[in-house]
Amino acid sequence: MKKVRTGASCLPFIFEGAVKHPMRLNGRVVGQCWVARSFLARLRGIKAFDRLEADEALLFEESDCVHGFGMDRELDLVFVDCNWCVVKVTRLGVNRVQKCKGAYAVYEMEKGHAIESGFKVGDHLVREDAPMSGVVRDESSAPEGSYP
Repeated sequence: MKKVRTGASCLPFIFEGAVKHPMRLNGRVVGQCWVARSFLARLRGIKAFDRLEADEALLFEESDCVHGFGMDRELDLVFVDCNWCVVKVTRLGVNRVQKCKGAYAVYEMEKGHAIESGFKVGDHLVREDAPMSGVVRDESSAPEGSYP
């Protein structure tokens, strides 16, 4: 089990069996995502982290609604349908709820990351089934400064 970075104000917990997966936007790797599978991981969500890295996201599959209750910051959200096509890119405010009819999953990211990475409605955004280890990026296609 991999322990994730936790904030001082939240209870430490473990994302059971958590691995990072590559996120591909229209075929190119734009980051990596944690998948929130357990009840506790889904409940705590991004609040479990101090901050996500610029190229990280948290993925909630089989979800068309997320909340920002108890958050101390705004987040970017990218909703995708069952074909992994982006159907909505929006911002989640503190203590707010965002819902997207027809969405299959939602990616939570730090504020500004969705715009900086170029996510747009109609794009194809998927997480790969393989963990991130051993994945090499093509530096020419990665957003500048998003990956060491």
